[in-house]
Amino acid sequence: MPLVTRHFHSHSPRLYLFFRPSSAAALRLRHLYRWPVRSENATEAVGRPLGISRCHLGATAYIVGRADSYDVDRSVLLFRTARRSAATSLSLIIRLLLPSPSYSPSFRPHRSHKDQPAMASPQSRIAELAAVVATHTQRIDSYLSEKGLPPPSFEADGPKDLGLPPDLEQSRSLVLDASQELNDLLQGPRNLLFNHEHNRLLYLKLISRFNLARKVPVDGEITFSDLAATIGIDYAALCRILRFGIAFRVFREPRPGVVAHSAASRQIAEDANLADWVGANVDEMWPSAEKVVDALSKWPLAEEPNQTGFSLANGTDKPFYLELSEDPERARRFGGAMSFFTTGPGYSLHHLTDNYSWDSLGAATVVDVGGSHGDAAFALARKYPKLHLVVQELPEVVANSKEEAGLDVKFLAHDFFEEQPVKDADVYIYRWIFHNWPDKYCIKILKALIPALKRGSRVLIMDFVMPPPCVLPNSVERKLRAMDVTMLEIGNSKERDLDEWKSLFEQADQRFAFKGVQQPPGSNLAILEAAWEG
Repeated sequence: MPLVTRHFHSHSPRLYLFFRPSSAAALRLRHLYRWPVRSENATEAVGRPLGISRCHLGATAYIVGRADSYDVDRSVLLFRTARRSAATSLSLIIRLLLPSPSYSPSFRPHRSHKDQPAMASPQSRIAELAAVVATHTQRIDSYLSEKGLPPPSFEADGPKDLGLPPDLEQSRSLVLDASQELNDLLQGPRNLLFNHEHNRLLYLKLISRFNLARKVPVDGEITFSDLAATIGIDYAALCRILRFGIAFRVFREPRPGVVAHSAASRQIAEDANLADWVGANVDEMWPSAEKVVDALSKWPLAEEPNQTGFSLANGTDKPFYLELSEDPERARRFGGAMSFFTTGPGYSLHHLTDNYSWDSLGAATVVDVGGSHGDAAFALARKYPKLHLVVQELPEVVANSKEEAGLDVKFLAHDFFEEQPVKDADVYIYRWIFHNWPDKYCIKILKALIPALKRGSRVLIMDFVMPPPCVLPNSVERKLRAMDVTMLEIGNSKERDLDEWKSLFEQADQRFAFKGVQQPPGSNLAILEAAWEG
């Protein structure tokens, strides 16, 4: 059974796999990936250090003991062989749960020429990727066929999701990762750049502005000419832009001159929050992104929430949320977009209620700072009725919030940049708050809390913890980096890695003692904990 440990050198993660040189896994490493195998001693590195967390070795990883996300060099994982058949053993995976099962990193070992022995790899990379796609697509197809479930389709009646069990969701992730890498490789470097269409969002802006998804019959069709007449724009321009979208599977043209829904466009028609998400992207985020570099040229320190790409795109000196709040329709749409974005298991409140020792607190006072309309507090109160909960929000939010009978949850108007009025509480929670603010403002939030703290008070921050670069599969890496840059676009804020989170507490006050971070399985947000030792 191979042993795996994780070490850090100069803040760069390296993963060491330890195998007996005679083991099947070690032989497979040496043969397929050209790794040297030098020792049976688990205290020495056997094979090359990796900055990755998946490889096709026919085994599954299990964490033994508690691990603190990335900054733990004591984390130990045991790998148990889980072969299923000779045909698929190479397609099964070792999956390091770092930081959560929702992250499924693809495997691509980094090799230098000096590390490569004379024996050549039996397969090229594109052949390896094609094999992964073929194997795991067959697994998914067989499952859908056996269960009588519909296969994926671009047609309007295609399934919204496949409803796969966890092991086949893993297969789906492998196919998506491998096919993306295969596509990128086969394009070649020139086309990889050339195929960045600058106007990819244009058709979505047209669809959103004129509400086209609602104007095309869900179970029918309409001609381009009738659709152009309905919205009052040039027929030829509509055709050209909408056909651009059709090329990306948004709408279909079943016959020349006729528009019908695809599976994707039907979702825009039927899901109001998804329609809001499209609208917010094309009208708020896209213009902001286009102005980011200009904003950095004008305000190179990038430290104020009103000196951003959004600021330039909107000709305003107001921060993002204040600017939106002055237009009720923009504010409503952005709220709908956030509801769509946070819908799903990755943002479920049970990650908060089930992954902290709330029971041990007894009749404690818990303050949810910036807690919106109290959803998190109500969830805690239902599960832990001994807790006394206070939800703090701006006055206009509190005015539209309601207490629930039988639950010990109170609302209190408060600006978290001002001194905390609830003294000596046991826990202060900030759920998905800090990522909206630049560092100097996050430090200000923490400093405003200090006068209220008693020794032993806990501060819980539930937010993203960014992984080190190039640890996750490229598809996940792209999404995370896009999210991080989005925060730069609209507020000069950021998604932080573990060291950056620790630094916030240290800069706020040295009496904050950082206690650790855990990534609840399946959660997009981690729970960071600090205690006040003043």
